[in-house]
Amino acid sequence: MSPPATTKTYDYDAIVGALTAARSSIYNKNPQTDQAILLTALLPHEFPTIPPPDANDIQSLLSKYKKLLKHVPLSPKLTIQYIFDSSFDPSQSAKSIVESSLNAYPGSSLLWCWLLHLEPSQENFERALDQVGFYELDEVFYDGDEMEGAESESRNFSIWTRYREFLVRNNDTNGLLNSFVWQATLPIPSNFSLPASLAAFASKLAPPPPQDSISAALAMVDERRRANASLTASRADFEQEIHISEVAEIGQGKVGAGAGSVGVATAYYNYATAVLSEKKPKNKELVEEEKEEEEEHPFVLAQKIFERGLADCPTIDNLWLEYLKAAIRSPSSASSIHNISLRSIRNCPWSAGLLEIAIATAPTSKAMAKLGTEGLSSGFLADQNSYLKVHLACARWHKAELVKLSEDFTGSDSEQDKADDLIDELRSCYKNAFKSLKKHFPKNSQQQYHSLMKSEAWSESYIVRFFSDDDDDDDKEHDSSPLNPSNMATKAWEKLVKNDNTLSTWSSYIEYLTSKMTSPQHLQALSALLRRAIARVELTEVAPLVIKYVEMEQSYQTVGNIFKAEFLGNNKMKKIAEAQQDADQNKALNSTSDSSAPRSKKRRLSDDSDDEEATKQHFVMAGHLKFPAHPTTVYVKNLHTKAEEYDLGEIVEKAKCGPLIHIRIIRDKKSQESKGAALIQFEESVSVERCLKLSDVVSVHGMALVIERSRYPAITSYVPRASKVKLIKTKPVTAETEASGSATTATTTKTKTATTTTTTTKTTTTKPKPKFLMKPGAIVIKKKKKFLSPSPKSEEEDVDMDTSMDNSNSISPPKSNAQFANLYKS
Repeated sequence: MSPPATTKTYDYDAIVGALTAARSSIYNKNPQTDQAILLTALLPHEFPTIPPPDANDIQSLLSKYKKLLKHVPLSPKLTIQYIFDSSFDPSQSAKSIVESSLNAYPGSSLLWCWLLHLEPSQENFERALDQVGFYELDEVFYDGDEMEGAESESRNFSIWTRYREFLVRNNDTNGLLNSFVWQATLPIPSNFSLPASLAAFASKLAPPPPQDSISAALAMVDERRRANASLTASRADFEQEIHISEVAEIGQGKVGAGAGSVGVATAYYNYATAVLSEKKPKNKELVEEEKEEEEEHPFVLAQKIFERGLADCPTIDNLWLEYLKAAIRSPSSASSIHNISLRSIRNCPWSAGLLEIAIATAPTSKAMAKLGTEGLSSGFLADQNSYLKVHLACARWHKAELVKLSEDFTGSDSEQDKADDLIDELRSCYKNAFKSLKKHFPKNSQQQYHSLMKSEAWSESYIVRFFSDDDDDDDKEHDSSPLNPSNMATKAWEKLVKNDNTLSTWSSYIEYLTSKMTSPQHLQALSALLRRAIARVELTEVAPLVIKYVEMEQSYQTVGNIFKAEFLGNNKMKKIAEAQQDADQNKALNSTSDSSAPRSKKRRLSDDSDDEEATKQHFVMAGHLKFPAHPTTVYVKNLHTKAEEYDLGEIVEKAKCGPLIHIRIIRDKKSQESKGAALIQFEESVSVERCLKLSDVVSVHGMALVIERSRYPAITSYVPRASKVKLIKTKPVTAETEASGSATTATTTKTKTATTTTTTTKTTTTKPKPKFLMKPGAIVIKKKKKFLSPSPKSEEEDVDMDTSMDNSNSISPPKSNAQFANLYKS
């Protein structure tokens, strides 16, 4: 494919501007030419009669039209100007110009009017009515020879009027009556009467039709109008919406000239979407022909609406895209999708989405390559995302061809050769895409590189592998491994995971490797890949991989490997839980801002509300009795039995609740075990209001705290501003110190006030880890943290020894399955 172009292959505005300037220069030489009429004339009767201009000037003007036609079809307005300008050249055919433009815009009523003016045949009338006769035309097509009596009709019925005049001239009675029956199913203005118009045209026939025939036709008209009343009413509303948007955006004099913009396109899209979703009413009394019309797929009518809208708005790429989506969903339009897409990219060459569809529906590899080359070299694509879409579309075309080939693949030489050619072209697509992005978009293209690498890895793993397996080479010693480094799929996956450590990417790689496993020896490669993934994936996403790894090892590996996998899995899961708990707690604590920091308006309002609540009298219910709440104390429930005063003090300190007086955990008098509750006393009542907001938000040892108002204080008497609690962290005693029988240490702390208090702390030891997270034989030392308080404590050190394990640091697996099960449950 060609590299991206830096300049556009043509400038539409410049060519049209030069063409308009040339027309003005040519026709302004003749004083009889009315320039205003000339540039706005759209219908035959509007054209002025002027002397022929200079032949050389006309040839120069026509060459500009031909130059524009090489790149893009002429809009309806430019087509009619081309017809007028070519009328001075005898070699030009107006009919061929109109027919060519109708191939590009079959929904243009303006072009159909011109064709009927040039060649009013029965065939052309039927074609026009089939394509645009389902709605009322806004264009006026009168040339002065209308029949007497037809003036009462709305001027919006131009093609129908011309068709009936044609039938009258040919004395076709049945055709005239059937035209009114046909039109009865279409939306028409409320001020128009089909019976009156039928009587007016029937009176012009020679001889007039029998009254019985007229009555039968009128009865059928009335029946169809009643049967389709709801549909015609809703469609009439959409027609009105389209008319309003056209007049508002492009003016009454230019309707149908191809100058519509987004507002007009939106009106057409709404109309087509409503038609696709509507259901026609059933009527058993309708004639057989009408029943066949009812069974017609709704896309047939929606297609005509889309074509009509595209004739008015040919440069709105979203309207083309919605048209193609509707065509793809319709089974009857499969053959026309590629033709529609080719028309769309000629009108909107900057749309990568339209070019994608055109490439995907290309019938041959040559046509696909031509579309991709022209799209990349046109200079209209906006950025690297557009170029990436084109390259991936070409790759998808080759993959689709490989999938088709695999349906009846027999492995013959001819089929294998065709598959090899497609595979080579597919790999060339990815290679060219990487080179193109690296050369022309060296910066800010990481996302595009990732998309290409992912697409390449999937293609090699699940499509190319069916036809070409690189693991079949017998001259490589490592070919028996599913992660053969010479395998193209493995190379693609390794390149992808080197730049992307997301869970989805690693999961896809593991899934591919699982599908390649053909022997038990491949389990080692899968296990190694899982360990790599667990080490690389973010902690917040790694849990599914940990579970998969442990389950695989438990199902297939030895006891030693199972123990290692569970050890790794438990450590990883503990880190995940701790990270999540820290994140939740930090989020809760950060929600209360520092009181010393500058306060925002929202914060000031919150503090004012806390102060207001602190001044109120609060009560605590005990059964059916109501007691006044202590103003500076809170009651904490749902407390873990291993929680210490230090844990609670750390939380309220981080939350900036305020200065503390005392923290007391309620314990059993004999065993000194915690009862799962505590009292926290502050110096100020506003601190209570702040602390209450932490209820069900913060947690200790995984249990969310429930904080309520308290009836009792944590301490009965204290000296204000002189008895604050200060957090004291003591150094943990190591195993060597414990073994040597070191004495307890004393720590003297000074309070913030003038009063100095000396406090002796106990020797603390580290907290025990869960047994299933430790190596067998390790000594578990529990670290105790606490607040200084008058509560009685035992001076004995709390040291737990795991007597079931020796002091060895080596991993010794259980001797029996029962022992292993008990250990794993713990």
